[in-house]
Amino acid sequence: MNAAVVVNFGSFLQAFARDHDYHDPYPRNAYLDKATGEVLWVYDDDFGAFMESGTPEADNRKLAMMVRSAPEQFVRIPGFSHGQNHEIFEEFFDTQWTDDEQERERVRNTYFKSIGGWMKTVGSPAAVDAFEEFRRKRQEQLAEDFLKSHGFTLTR
Repeated sequence: MNAAVVVNFGSFLQAFARDHDYHDPYPRNAYLDKATGEVLWVYDDDFGAFMESGTPEADNRKLAMMVRSAPEQFVRIPGFSHGQNHEIFEEFFDTQWTDDEQERERVRNTYFKSIGGWMKTVGSPAAVDAFEEFRRKRQEQLAEDFLKSHGFTLTR
């Protein structure tokens, strides 16, 4: 069934790679419709849907009801926990992003459990660029694995 469904990978990746539990004033969940490949955003609170995205409260209620009434049709897109984002960041430190071992060690030593803080203080645009590229590829791979695990065939 899922093999013929076209999923917009960019939309899916946006939902999949979000940091779902960090500074989210209007909590929401993302779902992938198995029949259409569409990504649906359902806010926990109808008012939050309107405040953050302009989605009418009635439309959010309708989406929530649709997901609840046909759970077999929708796959919840989990997003990343804040901890998972840090795991990816720490994986980056184990790569050979530069041949300069001293620079790799210096860059590693500037990380104190804040990715944003590290990006501001590391003083190495090359390290930041290398990390952003590593993160993008890692998130894409994890997203592809997730889709495959739910029976979707990727054609990219």
